[in-house]
Amino acid sequence: MKKQSISLTLTISFSFLFCVLLGLGWLGLSRMGHINADLQDLVTKRWAKVQFCREALGYSNLNNRITMELFLLDSTDQVPSLLKSRAENTDKISALVRRIEELGVEPGKERELLDAIVAARKPYIASYLQALHLLIDDHKYGQARAAMVDQTLPLLIRYHDAWNRFVEFQGEQMDQAAEESRSRYAKAHRMVLSLLILAGCLCVAVGFDVTRRMTKEIGRREKAEEQIGRMNAELEEKVTGRTQELAVAKDALFVEKERAQVTLNSIGDAVACTDSSGNVTFLNLVAEKMTGWSHSEASGRPVADVVEILDATSRKVNSSSTRLTVDKNLTVHVPSNNILVRQDGLEIPIEDSVAPIHDREGQATGAVIVFRDVSAARAMALRLAHSAEHDVLTGLPNRALLNDRINQAIILASRHTKKVGALFLDLDGFKHINDSLGHLTGDKLLQSITKRLCDCVRASDTVSRQGGDEFVVLLSEMEHSEDAAVTARRLLQAVAAAHLINDQDLHVTTSIGISVYPDDGLDAETLIKNADTAMYQAKENGRQSYQFFKSSMNERAVERQSIEEGLRRALERKEFTLHYQPKVSLKTGEITGAEALLRWKPARQELVSPAKFIPVAEDCGLILPIGKWVLREACAQARAWSDARLPSITIAVNISAMEFRHEHFLEGVFEILKETGLDPKLLELELTESVLMKRVEATGSILATLRAKGIRVAVDDFGTGYSSLSYLRKFPIDALKIDQSFVRQITTYGGETSIVTAIIGMGRSLGLRVIAEGVETPEELAFLQGQQCEEGQGYYFSRPLPPGQFVKLLETGIPESIVA
Repeated sequence: MKKQSISLTLTISFSFLFCVLLGLGWLGLSRMGHINADLQDLVTKRWAKVQFCREALGYSNLNNRITMELFLLDSTDQVPSLLKSRAENTDKISALVRRIEELGVEPGKERELLDAIVAARKPYIASYLQALHLLIDDHKYGQARAAMVDQTLPLLIRYHDAWNRFVEFQGEQMDQAAEESRSRYAKAHRMVLSLLILAGCLCVAVGFDVTRRMTKEIGRREKAEEQIGRMNAELEEKVTGRTQELAVAKDALFVEKERAQVTLNSIGDAVACTDSSGNVTFLNLVAEKMTGWSHSEASGRPVADVVEILDATSRKVNSSSTRLTVDKNLTVHVPSNNILVRQDGLEIPIEDSVAPIHDREGQATGAVIVFRDVSAARAMALRLAHSAEHDVLTGLPNRALLNDRINQAIILASRHTKKVGALFLDLDGFKHINDSLGHLTGDKLLQSITKRLCDCVRASDTVSRQGGDEFVVLLSEMEHSEDAAVTARRLLQAVAAAHLINDQDLHVTTSIGISVYPDDGLDAETLIKNADTAMYQAKENGRQSYQFFKSSMNERAVERQSIEEGLRRALERKEFTLHYQPKVSLKTGEITGAEALLRWKPARQELVSPAKFIPVAEDCGLILPIGKWVLREACAQARAWSDARLPSITIAVNISAMEFRHEHFLEGVFEILKETGLDPKLLELELTESVLMKRVEATGSILATLRAKGIRVAVDDFGTGYSSLSYLRKFPIDALKIDQSFVRQITTYGGETSIVTAIIGMGRSLGLRVIAEGVETPEELAFLQGQQCEEGQGYYFSRPLPPGQFVKLLETGIPESIVA
């Protein structure tokens, strides 16, 4: 009884002590819980503030990117949407600042930092709005960019720095709170640990007694548990195996479903599935976007409501395809002229097909509709069709479309007894502008001319660009041929007016050739060709004019084409020769020089006049190789005469404008002198006034280089061009050649001699040799000698001679009876 009482007392004492210790431990754990809760609340608030700061910085960065896009836009179409996005981001930043205020802002440093953010934001927003006003309202792009860089960007950096300081402060506060909580947590942890150790000791003592009593009971139960364990192990092994099998099957099913879902959402086509009743069961992402229905909204609805397809022509609903696919178990391709009506009413052109969905037995259980947006493809097809028939730069119809329109106009004109006019325009002076100011300026000039041409004609007429600086204007259903002349005069005035390109007034003119149906041709090709021929005649007549086609022009065009083709083979066939006409001193009668004159005799033909083939050679560019051949041949001949110890004379060679402006002109001249070994002092280059006066600075540099090498320069046909004293003083020139038309006036037109007298006097005052061209009579010679003209050249002294005959003339000299 006593042992039982002691045991009961000990048990009650230990139980009470154990309960007290457990209570103290529970209090310690509760304290630790409060510490953790306080720390968690503090960290949560601080972290929320940090997150709000980062979001605000993110929206600020988005606004910066929108600002940059505004400054990089080529057009103002996207400005409203960008400004709207920026305003929304600004509102979000303001909302985030308010949420930070709602979480509670401690007085002191945290309040100062938040106020600093608000203070930094106001000048930044004001500076940005000022720059935006300059960009969008005033279109002052340069000032706007300067304002952004000099004012807005520093304020933006200051604004972001304020946010960063606020974020750093929150981090410091979280670190400080964490440190304090760790200290308090450590104290509570030590107390709880001590109580738990003490409780553990008591538990061990009580447990020892309980263990001793229960040892026997445990022994009995161990056997039963061992048997139950073996049974449980066998059961668990079976359950585990079955569970693994189910997990593998479930994973495989999930993967397959995910793969199918990803595949359907990854393809570019829209996919919609229905059940056998025609109700929607699935929409992929593209289908949701195209129809305007989400998958959840569309599920269970009739497919005709979600995927509403109309025939573009009849506007009838095409709803039978799905039903036909399910009933007949067939794949149906819907006609391509269908449109999809979205949920919001927007219509999209589509191509689609419908196929059945089969179950395991092969029965149709639904349908899958695959459709795609073909708006871009159709737009691209239209653009390609437009590009194939229009000029890229000007947007005008090209040659192919013009031919079609001319043929159509001819059909209508023949039906209504009308006329059709074709005006071929070629710009005068465009190449000079294009070469000197650049192709970009040239393109803008062509666009300006295009607008003026279109403004001068009727809506039923056509303006076409043929390429380069050539245009063709089609005038349909004219009453009279004179109607084309009226339009031509209007076009001449419109093109000739100044064109303001890049703040610079540019001037060009045009030459126009006119052909009329049915007088000048019965088809488009003939009309354009004849108008082109008439245009060249207009250029020959002085440019800035128009010319109607005449049948005789075809003969000249054929002759010109024949000359051009012959010239292209003349060098190769060695059909060119040089004749030499002497220059004679009018004081002594001695031959002082010779001018090399080109002659062309095609095989089995007569000599072709230089007046015919030289302009053709200049127009087609053949003057460059021909001119180089003339210079080389003349220099070689002069060197041969010098080696033969004939009287020393200068050799004069005419230089065309194209040769003089060629980038390798000087190199070519010096190379030929080196090859032939001719003394540069014996070479004289003859240039016309018009050649000298183009690009005056470059001309002066070239002439100075020639003079430095000892090469002489003479102004040919003087008096027919600018006749400016200023350039005679400026350029290093050696001689003036009086044009033969003025020499001819000495004995004609009542003995008009004032021009010749003035030129001789001008040359003498400037220290230049004066040479009179085209001297043909004794009266002309006598007058020139009386005016003390230094040299003469013309048929009176000698016709141009082949090299062999000219050698004999050099040896014998000009008869004294002629010069005396």
